[in-house]
Amino acid sequence: MPTAKRKRNLFDPTSDPPFPISRAKIECWLKCPRCFHLDRRLGVKPPGMPSMTLNRAVDTLMKVEFDGYRQRQEPHPAFLKHGIEAVPLKHPDIEVWQSNFKGVKSLHRQTNLMIGGAPDDVLVVNGKWAVIDFKGTSSKDEIVALDTEYRQAYRRQVEVYSWLLAMNGYPIGQKAFLLFANARTDRQAFHCRLDFDLQMVEVATDLSWIEPTLSQIKACLMSEQPPKPAPDCECCRYVEAVNRAVA
Repeated sequence: MPTAKRKRNLFDPTSDPPFPISRAKIECWLKCPRCFHLDRRLGVKPPGMPSMTLNRAVDTLMKVEFDGYRQRQEPHPAFLKHGIEAVPLKHPDIEVWQSNFKGVKSLHRQTNLMIGGAPDDVLVVNGKWAVIDFKGTSSKDEIVALDTEYRQAYRRQVEVYSWLLAMNGYPIGQKAFLLFANARTDRQAFHCRLDFDLQMVEVATDLSWIEPTLSQIKACLMSEQPPKPAPDCECCRYVEAVNRAVA
């Protein structure tokens, strides 16, 4: 059955209200402008990914754990291990920012795009704020760097969150953090439990790419025709292969 075209939440070049673009949609544009245009302008959404329920469970429990350290204003042991004095931020809006349906928002006036995103948490490090995001994974090797293209997307994620907070006037520093809960597979049996090692990567943030990217996204949205597909887009390559096969 063909994918039904969405009729709501589509970009209209003649509309005046700001058009919402989430952090995830920025990443979608970076991966493939054509898929982004088909989704946001024409209402044809790419196939979805399976729900990552285990990752969401890790994310939820890590937030609960960090809330305890927030109330006590104590550093999490993962930071003490790396010699970093960081405590979770106490702020009345922290739960709003963490909510996927609310989050942090900022209007980019040059493009009239309303950018939004929901950081997992925010830390105070030497008087400056730093975004932290939690990741559930399972790798045989210790995670000490963002050494794959997939993990580079994590860098961009915390950079967008940092930009959003900075645009709201908050004292964002020049670093962010990724805390990986890395499930171990060297146990003798499952016994209805997973054991995790917490492995942290510090990110030196660069926010300079964000506003030029938003301008390119707006140009993509204004175009009447979808752009060319990204060379490595699996969705576009699949469609091309099907079209060749049935031609």
